[in-house]
Amino acid sequence: MYSRPRGRVSNSSSRQRRNGIAIVASNPAGATNAIFQLVRAAAAVVNLKLLRPSRKRLAAGDIFVMLPPDGKFLFGRVISTEAKAGPSIPANLIYVFKARSPVKSVPDGSELRTDRLLIAPLMINRLPWSKGYIETLLNRPLADGEVLSQHCFRSSGGRYYDELSRELSGPIEPCGLWGLNSYRTLDDDISKALGIPLAPD
Repeated sequence: MYSRPRGRVSNSSSRQRRNGIAIVASNPAGATNAIFQLVRAAAAVVNLKLLRPSRKRLAAGDIFVMLPPDGKFLFGRVISTEAKAGPSIPANLIYVFKARSPVKSVPDGSELRTDRLLIAPLMINRLPWSKGYIETLLNRPLADGEVLSQHCFRSSGGRYYDELSRELSGPIEPCGLWGLNSYRTLDDDISKALGIPLAPD
C-alpha cells in the first residue's frame, strides 16, 4: 500500500472523495463561467486526461484506452467483471499494457498479451469509465496467451489472494495489491510505471 491515502479501498472502508472538494452539477445562481473553470481546475487531481464518459456495461474482452499527459495513448483490457476485492466487494479485473500510440486505435494483438503488461493486474470499480478517464474501443473475445493462468494480489497483512478472494499459499508474479482500485490509484500506478510525477493531493 502507498504511504499516503490515494483512494485504494481495502476490505474495511470505501473512500469516494478526494481533496475535500465538492463539485455541484449545475452553475449556481450568480456564479460566473470563470469561477466554474477555477473549480473544475481545482478538481483535476489525476494525470490521465478526460476522454469520453460512459455508463455502458463492461464485458470481459473489452479493449480500452487511456491518455497520460505525454499525449500518447495507453491501452488495457477487461479480463473479468466478476472479480471480488473482498468477500462482498464486486470488482472488474483489468490489465494495462506497455503499448503506446499517438492515435486512438486498437494495437496489434501481440501487444495485448500477458508478457506485455505495464503494471500488475488490478481490481477496479467503474468510476474510471463513468468519469471518462477510460474509454472502451471494442470488445474482442479473450484468446490463448491473453489471460494469466493465475492472478495474485497481496493484502496489507502479507497474505495472498486470487481475483475471487481465495487465499493462495504464496506470491505468484506478477502480483498486485489486494483491494478495490479507482481512477486515482490507477493513475498513480500508471504514473509510476511511466516515470511521471504523481498527481498532487
